Amino acid sequence: LMLSKDGGATWSNIGVGQFDSMPVNHILFDPDNPSIVTLTAGDAPPPSGSTLPFGGGLWRSTDGGSTWTQVKGTFTYSKKSYPLNARFCNVVCSIKSGTGKRRYYAVAAVPALKDDPVILMASDDQGVTWKQLTGLTAKANTTVDIDRKSTRLNSSHSSVSRMPSSA
Repeated sequence: LMLSKDGGATWSNIGVGQFDSMPVNHILFDPDNPSIVTLTAGDAPPPSGSTLPFGGGLWRSTDGGSTWTQVKGTFTYSKKSYPLNARFCNVVCSIKSGTGKRRYYAVAAVPALKDDPVILMASDDQGVTWKQLTGLTAKANTTVDIDRKSTRLNSSHSSVSRMPSSA
């Protein structure tokens, strides 16, 4: 993961030791505070003793990408809880709601679980905490994005679903 703070004249390798062995799939700079950066990471080597493939999960920076912290949490599938270290493939941000808040959405594929579920997470606090959204049915390799003129989530493999821009 490379970062430039001078318009691309020079670059620094950041996230050494954190992102060395996993792909960074998507980077979101908060539109209201560019020091807050959220990224999604794909497959990583599994931790010792793990029975599931390990995904890179969600990562957050509050200093423009100089340092990173992996977001902790869980998601539920088939009434069982799993750590929030799935193969996250996308993170997007909604337009401001009527109250002036934005909602982040992140999409994770979990192909190791039955039916290749896609997990949709949402954050109403700039990526500090995440909650799982239910009601979307999709398979791995689903692309989800937000219609920038509304708060609709669009998916290339499932029906369009209405989600509020903030809770």
